[in-house]
Amino acid sequence: MAGACASTHAEAAHAASQAMLAEPGEPPGTAVDGLCAGILALAATHPSVLLGAGTILLGGMGEGQLAIDGRARQPGLGAQRPRGFTDGQPIPDGARVAAPTLPSAIVLAHAGRGERTLTHLSRIALASASQSASVPANRGESIRAFGREGSNFLRGGGIRSALLAATARSRGGMLTEGDLDGAHGEVVAARTMERGKRSFSIAPWCVLDGGLDGGLGADAPSEPLSVIVVADARGALAIAVVLVPALGISLDETGLIAPLLASPVMRGVTREAPASIIAVPAPIATAKGLAVGVTGGSPAAFAALLGALGDDSVLLEDACKAARPSPGGRVVGVFVDGSNARALRAS
Repeated sequence: MAGACASTHAEAAHAASQAMLAEPGEPPGTAVDGLCAGILALAATHPSVLLGAGTILLGGMGEGQLAIDGRARQPGLGAQRPRGFTDGQPIPDGARVAAPTLPSAIVLAHAGRGERTLTHLSRIALASASQSASVPANRGESIRAFGREGSNFLRGGGIRSALLAATARSRGGMLTEGDLDGAHGEVVAARTMERGKRSFSIAPWCVLDGGLDGGLGADAPSEPLSVIVVADARGALAIAVVLVPALGISLDETGLIAPLLASPVMRGVTREAPASIIAVPAPIATAKGLAVGVTGGSPAAFAALLGALGDDSVLLEDACKAARPSPGGRVVGVFVDGSNARALRAS
């Protein structure tokens, strides 16, 4: 079986497909290889992605259905509580920068599941991103640094220094060395949900019906999303949804942007605890032979999509109409049927 991949962003889909190609004498890349390359290609094109947030789901890996938490964390570990800002007072951008765990989540997904090294995948990502846009040299070096250093990406070097300088207390920021040292993703069991004839796996923090417990609720950042989904020749599935934030602090020397995801400390208001998780949407799911995600939709729309997909007699393209994404939103997925895998894309 040949693999298949899809994404809301062309550079991510191209990188994922390239990562699964086999050189003579080499095994093909895995679904996780494709997913990691796709996320890194997105990060090469959009400077706010790598220091942002997201969710990864893995299925068909021989180890159960897994969710990897790449949601950002509130800053302030080891620091005294500031006086806080008052209503109407200008809030500096540094006060809104969170501790990113997406780099750690990528490493956790890749560990033990990839055929390609992260260094190799970063090269594939940069090559794919360069086909659609010019990647600044400093951002390219930041992507390569992640490929070389993996989990140590934020524990030293220029990116750590740039983040701490941009969020110093003198600039109204709260990010600390403890935040960056403790910015770890987490692998947990996915939550199972029955819909018709299919059993879906979703992230435990995914909200389907308008709740506010950390998924598509009203408290989640209203940032654009990107979905990347991959099926490999072994039938394994990997899907991620990541934020593509519009606002952030430019870390000029790195080519990256630190997105504004954290809640600032307000005077007279209970502080969001340091290291607490910042809610982000997670509208992705896996099932036997199927992985799907949607951008630009509501929690109820995502629930409707899964409900429609639970009827295996309904054509996938018709089921996707149930998602009713807003203008610019898309449904993407992969479907594995026996020895055939194909990508699914619908507006």
